Amino acid sequence: AAGSDISIQQAVSVSSNFALLARGCVTQTAGGTINSDGLLLGLGGNFDLDDASNDVSSIEACNAGAITFRDTNALQVGGVGGFNGVDTNCANVNLSTVAGNIVLAEPISALGAFVTLNANGNIVSAQAPATTEISSGLAALQAGGSIGVVGSNAVEMLVLASVSVQSGLGGSVDAVNVINTSAGLGTFALDLADANLGFTAQIKLGNTLSKTAGACQSVSGSTNGS
Repeated sequence: AAGSDISIQQAVSVSSNFALLARGCVTQTAGGTINSDGLLLGLGGNFDLDDASNDVSSIEACNAGAITFRDTNALQVGGVGGFNGVDTNCANVNLSTVAGNIVLAEPISALGAFVTLNANGNIVSAQAPATTEISSGLAALQAGGSIGVVGSNAVEMLVLASVSVQSGLGGSVDAVNVINTSAGLGTFALDLADANLGFTAQIKLGNTLSKTAGACQSVSGSTNGS
């Protein structure tokens, strides 16, 4: 819908992928849920899709504005087949699940903006090792379970300002790498507020590392970008 706002007021249910392409604002009212295999967002619009009954398997976006999407169970970034992960025009990305994991199968790019991931389950990477999953100005990851790895794959983030990482009671932060090799971009603030004792977070930074460890027992890091 070129230049127009879209309000989803009735349930949309398709057995394949569903594409929402808009230059205006896309919202949903009570009952206007989205149920599809994959969800594609794009064309520069802002997408505020925060209904707790949304149910898609995977999400992708290209050339989008700000994105807020909530899913009733597990959600995968990437794998729809239309785009490569979630890419916005330097706009915020907020993805959450009511119950289930958030799986980063393809990257999230929101340069200079804020990426928020809030999963009632785990937040994990399903990409190849040393692949950057999140590129943003700020990032906040919160999980009811653990934040970390599938096999040996860490959650890699290229972040310009600050990162907050929090796992749930009994969960862990197994491997989170915050990487920036450019100088002069300011101080990185890492807040590890895990409710469970005993995890170790590996932090890689290009600049200054400051950390608030909270309840965690072990935080290790370097400031040389390696």
